[in-house]
Amino acid sequence: LKTMDNSTAIQMLRILLISSISLLPQKFYASLIRGLQRMGLNNLIDVAAMGLQQLGVIIILIFGGGPIHIAYWFAVSFALSLLAYLFTSAHFFSWQAIIPGYSAVAVKRIIRYTRKMMSISVLSILKGAE
Repeated sequence: LKTMDNSTAIQMLRILLISSISLLPQKFYASLIRGLQRMGLNNLIDVAAMGLQQLGVIIILIFGGGPIHIAYWFAVSFALSLLAYLFTSAHFFSWQAIIPGYSAVAVKRIIRYTRKMMSISVLSILKGAE
């Protein structure tokens, strides 16, 4: 970043930051597949995505592309990886189940569980202080 002008560095970082947000839902869909213990699918998608990403960078550099082109390619490769995980998850689950949503019942259940775990943690700290 020190060797390029500020506007190029800022633009490149913006592209990478915005596109990296897609990693959150990607990891959600990957965890669904891991929950089914289908690690081979996760490994296949990860290796294919990384290989495609690196191949794209090599092609961009061969044809004289710069850092902005590479940043856009990373954004595209993140999106392709997300789509691969999305469609693979949709194969095992219904589309309705894989679309994130809000459930007040689930939040209340998690809060109850968290409260119990916090109580256990605090009590174990107090017992250890004796």
